[in-house]
Amino acid sequence: MDNRAYVVFANKDFTEFSPAVYLHWNGGPESIWAFLQEMDRRNIRGGDDLPYQVARFAHIVCDYFDGHEAGGLSVGIMPGPSKIGEYDTNHLPDEENGLYVIVRGKGEPVVRRFFGEDWVENNSDWKPELLAKHLYNGDKESSIKSAFLELRPNISSIG
Repeated sequence: MDNRAYVVFANKDFTEFSPAVYLHWNGGPESIWAFLQEMDRRNIRGGDDLPYQVARFAHIVCDYFDGHEAGGLSVGIMPGPSKIGEYDTNHLPDEENGLYVIVRGKGEPVVRRFFGEDWVENNSDWKPELLAKHLYNGDKESSIKSAFLELRPNISSIG
């Protein structure tokens, strides 16, 4: 069963956007949070360099999916939105987890989600203190965090 979503990165004013990363699997907030935490562990800069951030995010997701065996149906890249509000990106179909719009800077990322025609502000399922405790983020062998520590144990020392 799939768990689809789209992810884009935005500047702090939500006026510029990266291309969209399509996730066929692991599109729930707990997975997105784990991938963003891995971006932090790898010291990937935030801010307004949106093409760089989306490229590194896609790289991290592909690292996870292809960590132990090659696969080809889990990730895609397509144009992102050009504005928020009137949401003119009909080329992004509605998915189970919607569209995540992420601003990374200092501190926790700012995340907005879009479902159909509505932006969801202050999502009850996007609380960093809860997401950090999810099994995908713990030290259990089956967690996303543990998979990255096994695949790339010294990555944060490289940058």
